[in-house]
Order: sequence, then C-alpha cells, then structure tokens
Amino acid sequence: MKKSVLIGIIIAIVIAIAISIGIVLYLKPVPVNNEPTLPPENAIKPPENVGEVVGSSENAELTYGMIDYFANSYYNNWVTQNYYYILLGYIKFDANNPMSEQYISPGISYYDYFVSGTISTIDSYVKYYEAALVDDEIDFNELKLNAENYVAYSIADLEITAESQALSFTTYIQLNFGLNVTVEDLEKALFLEQIAFLYSEIVNERIANSVTDSELNKYYDEHKDNIDSTVCRNVGHILFRVDSTSMQCYKTSDEAKAAATALLAEMESFIVDGKISQEKFAEFAVVTYDSNIFYENVAKGEMLPGFDDWLFSAQTVGEIGLVETIYGWHIIYYGGTTEPKWIFEAREAITTEKTAEWFNGLNYTVDIDESIFESIYLK
Repeated sequence: MKKSVLIGIIIAIVIAIAISIGIVLYLKPVPVNNEPTLPPENAIKPPENVGEVVGSSENAELTYGMIDYFANSYYNNWVTQNYYYILLGYIKFDANNPMSEQYISPGISYYDYFVSGTISTIDSYVKYYEAALVDDEIDFNELKLNAENYVAYSIADLEITAESQALSFTTYIQLNFGLNVTVEDLEKALFLEQIAFLYSEIVNERIANSVTDSELNKYYDEHKDNIDSTVCRNVGHILFRVDSTSMQCYKTSDEAKAAATALLAEMESFIVDGKISQEKFAEFAVVTYDSNIFYENVAKGEMLPGFDDWLFSAQTVGEIGLVETIYGWHIIYYGGTTEPKWIFEAREAITTEKTAEWFNGLNYTVDIDESIFESIYLK
C-alpha cells in the first residue's frame, strides 16, 4: 500500500478524533436534535422559489438550489482538506465569525475566496458539459446514461444513509448539502458534476495518448539532471485489514493471517506453473471489503516496507505471495514491469499542460449573479 495513502489516513484519523470530541469548524453551531440550524434573522433571504434559474450557459441552467449545493460543497471540501492545519493554528480561520471579516490573504476575504472558488468550479463543470455536447468523437447519450445511473445510485445510497440516521431525506439534504437544496436540485447538480468528471477523463486519456516521442525526449533533455530511470511495476493485492475497532476488519494479526492463508489454499487449483491470471485473482479479491486494488506504474520505494520488498523481488507475471504490513496481511499479485518512472512523470506533466491549454481554449461562458451568494448560508 502506498505511503501517501498512509499519510492521508493518519490525517483523517486526527480529524475524526477532533470531530468526536466536539471541535467544529462550521459557520454555525452543531445542529440540535438533527434539525438544520437556521441563519440569523437578519440574514439576506433566499428567493421564495429555490428552483429559480439564477445562472446559465448556452445549454445548461443553474437553479438557486444548485448554486447553494456547489457553494456548500466547495466550502466543506476546503474545511476537510485544511481541518488539521486550522486545528493546529497554521491557518487562521474562525468559523464563528463572519467570513467577510477574515482574510485568507491580504485584501482577499474568505467570503471572496469561497465565492470565487465556487464560481470557478461551476465554470469548469459547465465548460466540460458544453464541450461534451459538441464532441463528435463520443456518444453523448451514453455519457448521459452513465451520469444518470450514477445520480440514481447516489440518491438511493443517500436515502439509505438518511434512514439509518432516522432523518427525513429533505432534512438530511439540508443538513449536508445546503438549506435551500431540494432533491431535484441535488440530482441536477450531481448530474452536471458527473458529466464533467466522465468527459474530463475522456479528454485526459485522449491527450495522454497523443503525447509524442519527440515531446518525451524534449522533457528528458530539459530534466535530465533529475531523471528517475527506475523501471516501474504493476501490482494487485487482497488486503485482510487488522483493526480491532471495526466490524469489517480482523481483530488480530493472527486472525487476518489465517484468513489470508485459507484463501491462498483456495487459489491453489487456479495456479499453473506458479502463477495465476489477473482476472481470476480479481475474482478472489471480493472476499474483503477494501481489496481488489490494482496499482499501475509503481516505482521502488512507493509502497510500504515488506510490500515493496516483495514487489521488486518478484520475477514472474502472475506470481503471488503473502506479506504483512502495518495494515494487516496482503495476498499480492505481480503484474509485471512497465516503463521507467521518468516516462510516466513526463507524460503526466505534458498531458497536464496540454489539457490546461485545451481547457483555456474553450469559449463557453456561464452567467451567474454573484449577489445571490449573500443569501447562501454555508454549513
């Protein structure tokens, strides 16, 4: 498992502990009795019809409720990403004071920052949506269907979560996505997000595949003093996680090892000449809730000790082994070598630059009256 994942988990644990002891960063008190906390009485009121269209582009319309959702999403993502640093005082931000009176940098208030960030995010979604509509190389109806399926699944999952918390779905949405967000607004916002996400992946892959050898060689010449020529490898693993506090994990290392060993025994009949197919390995991976994970283009030193040692000593594609890390026990699948690390770094850098050029060349615009943000209550 990658070290970067471990760092993220450690920070998440710190945040979870902070939340559990009641340290909150929201712009208002924690809701009482699972009821949304209302804005102050002197706050600017939202329009009576929150489904009113308050922003648009050539082919997309944005309701007030959608803007409320996007604003709260941007704010809460920022809080989540910076929670640890705010907690330790590295970032000065007091959720109980007006954002317009606090400054993220000289001359820029948190209010300005969140409004600008929300508009920029919406602008990005709309541009990808508009570009997808006129892209002759894709089937937009298929993209639309995939996005609609995602929205349906997400709404169903949220309804289950709301029910598990003994909340009406309306109240759950207000608590988590914005006071003026309706189910219809949420569906529309999630749809726009997903179209943008799916199409951005298509564009990114298309541009990555267009990177030429001459561009790679130019990158090499410009960065030859810092080139990493390590040949990367592909790997998959089935994790038997050890966590005594979780119902989904094994309580002890011995229990996890026993379960992993038992699964290895089941795999034996599918191992030919010391190897198993990746497809069959993936089928076995469903036995644990957070496995069936395949990493591509892994450089030496990126994985945790033990895992990394096994991966870079493996010789045959399809070879499997059993290794323990701080997470638990892993059945590991060796997927073979790929290319030197610098090639992937070069292709990623070139793709990022060319994607930015492509995006900045889009001429679609979205018109939003920024004054509506004065009545949106971030939570």
